[in-house]
Amino acid sequence: MKKIANRTQIETAIRQADFQSYFSSDISDITEMIHAKAGETLIHEGVPSRYLFFIVSGQCRYFSLSSSGFYVSFGVSRNYRFCGEASSLWGGKPTSSVQAITDTTCLAIDLHKHRELLQNDILFLQYNCRALTEMVNNLDSTLSTYVGGKLSERLAAFILQNSVDDVFSVSLVAATNALGTSYRHLQRVMKSFCQQGVLRKEKRRYYITDAKALREMASDDYVYFY
Repeated sequence: MKKIANRTQIETAIRQADFQSYFSSDISDITEMIHAKAGETLIHEGVPSRYLFFIVSGQCRYFSLSSSGFYVSFGVSRNYRFCGEASSLWGGKPTSSVQAITDTTCLAIDLHKHRELLQNDILFLQYNCRALTEMVNNLDSTLSTYVGGKLSERLAAFILQNSVDDVFSVSLVAATNALGTSYRHLQRVMKSFCQQGVLRKEKRRYYITDAKALREMASDDYVYFY
């Protein structure tokens, strides 16, 4: 990852993202800018992050290594989202990694230097409470759909939420683990989607060819990212 030292560029990003609105303290002087190339990891599972990240451009994926050694994808985070506020802010160990899917630029605050300031910022803490409440509500909805929903509905939602520019490149092994199904069953449903003209397979990637139909298949309650 690379730090960008251009203060004009940082101040422009703060203004365009309305970054200051998340804080009661003036954070303009303590905000840095970091650029990550596609494939670089911003936050490593089990390692407290030095920075609180806020994505201003690009896309990142959340994933974890299961006990069986498979990577489980939890979804994609897009522009104007924090990374690390739920664990690293408090010095905790993240339960998932955050990796740039595309070239990604983030505003960042050094937690080694400014952790106490953020922990005592009422406006920022209020935002965190709302964000965590939304995450819990999404997990509740996801669990109810996971228990009673069809795999085709959950898979359609998973594909939509984990695609970049209509390209789904998550491995089927990771999708199998995330969806709690068998690899063979997942393959059958993916093949069915292709036969219906919803997806097109090319090598190890799937291209969404009918996004409207896929949205109609998907469960609205199944959420893999926040």
